[in-house]
Amino acid sequence: MLFIVVLISCQSQRKTWSIAVPTNNSKYENSASLLKALFHQKDLDLQIIQVSSSVEATRLVAEGKADFTLSLAHSDFIRPKLGEWVSELRTVMPMFENAMYIFHRSKQKPTTIIDLVENSKIFLEVQDSLAEQYLGLKRVLGMLNVKNYEFVNDSSKATMIPIWGTFSSALTKQMLEKRWSMYSMEDSFIEYALIIEPRFGRLTIPIRYSDSNTKGVSTILSTAFLISGSKVNQSELYDLVKMIYNNRVFLTSQDKSYMAIREDFSTRNLNFPLHAATSDYLNRFEPTFLERHAEYYGLLVTLLILAFGIGQSIRNFMARKKKDRIHLYFQEYLTIKNDLNLSPEQRIDQLETLRDKAIEQMILEKLDITDFNIFSQALETERLMLMQSSSESES
Repeated sequence: MLFIVVLISCQSQRKTWSIAVPTNNSKYENSASLLKALFHQKDLDLQIIQVSSSVEATRLVAEGKADFTLSLAHSDFIRPKLGEWVSELRTVMPMFENAMYIFHRSKQKPTTIIDLVENSKIFLEVQDSLAEQYLGLKRVLGMLNVKNYEFVNDSSKATMIPIWGTFSSALTKQMLEKRWSMYSMEDSFIEYALIIEPRFGRLTIPIRYSDSNTKGVSTILSTAFLISGSKVNQSELYDLVKMIYNNRVFLTSQDKSYMAIREDFSTRNLNFPLHAATSDYLNRFEPTFLERHAEYYGLLVTLLILAFGIGQSIRNFMARKKKDRIHLYFQEYLTIKNDLNLSPEQRIDQLETLRDKAIEQMILEKLDITDFNIFSQALETERLMLMQSSSESES
């Protein structure tokens, strides 16, 4: 029977998953392909669903039509686009660091990022107006208060191409081979960006890849998170999270940006709540509530046992005191019963007085009720016998 239960459990494990990624977002597409290769190694299947934008991808996940998507840490601008569906999204884990590289071919070398963007023609990998790249860049341009620019659909007409990805990506290498210049963001802008959006990080590329009169190419970066839906099975997702963490080296050997896969990532400023499966995985070595407070509970149990013992001792002491008191009443009863100098009427009166005194003590809880009942029955029996004896004497 146990074998059958285990066999059914093994057969019911989920094998097929899906991830939605925007078409032409090279980093997301590469990441999905890399995850698919990892899943294949583990006899799992990851289906890649191509969509037009990040908003569409997250919407599919929220609706349960896809299991995963990817989203940058600072992409909270996607939330309003999802409406009520945003409540169905959950953060699974960090995947990789994504930096912004701005390539340009300006006639004059720009001295500030505002000079670079003013009157520029911008080309984006993902053209959709709901794309994460578009919405994110609009936020950056809004921070700069720049308005004189336009988006173009032909890269040959562009003067500026911002790319979110890694420096070692194929697209970045193509841009360098085409002799596009890489813009180094000034420190003042980066500091400003970090204040406006604390989830940004900063990155500096060594001097060999930049102009000779600079110390390197400085830019901002953002962590890409794996996003899932709230309805994804907690147990199944737990196993998947464990699998990815255990095979982190497979991912980092392909791209060092996957060093972002860490268990100590901050969960304070996530765009979507942490999935319960991830929370369970991250806290798997944490002591339980009872384990954390074992010493206090041990002390509490000891005090309770001590209090119980003291209570029992007091109870036994009070019971003995009541026993001692009822013994005195029985002794007085025997004295009255055996006093031959008393007439039956006198004995009855003294027994009634003794009974009233015992009732008063019982009311004051100084006599045990069981002992009192026995004592009261003895008095009543003796009283009836005396009354019968008195009647016979009169007759």
